[in-house]
Amino acid sequence: MLGIHQAFDGIQGLIFDALSLGADTFQFFVRNNRNLKMRQFHVMDFKYFNEALENSGITTYVLHASYAMNPASIDEEKRQNAVRIIKEDLSVLASMNGNKKYVIHPGSATDCYRTEALMQLVKTMYDVFPLVPKNTTICLEFMAGQGTQLLSSLMEIKALRTMFEPTEPLQICVDTCHAFGAGFPP
Repeated sequence: MLGIHQAFDGIQGLIFDALSLGADTFQFFVRNNRNLKMRQFHVMDFKYFNEALENSGITTYVLHASYAMNPASIDEEKRQNAVRIIKEDLSVLASMNGNKKYVIHPGSATDCYRTEALMQLVKTMYDVFPLVPKNTTICLEFMAGQGTQLLSSLMEIKALRTMFEPTEPLQICVDTCHAFGAGFPP
């Protein structure tokens, strides 16, 4: 697959922009990463998107979650805010056809041990799994490991995978830039 991470120009524009560049997938955001404000959609936006998608040959695309949330926070208010944001984003994906990936940065271990933060991340995922739409997979992103970022080592990824059933709608997204920043390959 060859895709682009593009500016948002309406959801129909995502398909046309990708095709004009010869891409067969795309990644986008539905909210401002600074203030977390969700873009407003009309039912016709989804109708036109789904029609354009059907005629495009694109089968899989990615919605990237906001960077400005911490689904691994031990502060329950912050963690619940992440749950709310994820649920809202999943509701947008529920109106969109195709195979969808929803990429989430796993969060950070702030004011706690990494194992505590990892358990909070697992709790967040189980809070949102019931709302994952058909043909959608949540992808936790491998991180470079700056500061207290989670999932920046193969050991943490392996530990995380043991906390979920194989049938859960969860995968790991390997961002090659993050992997390089984390020291891979050695």
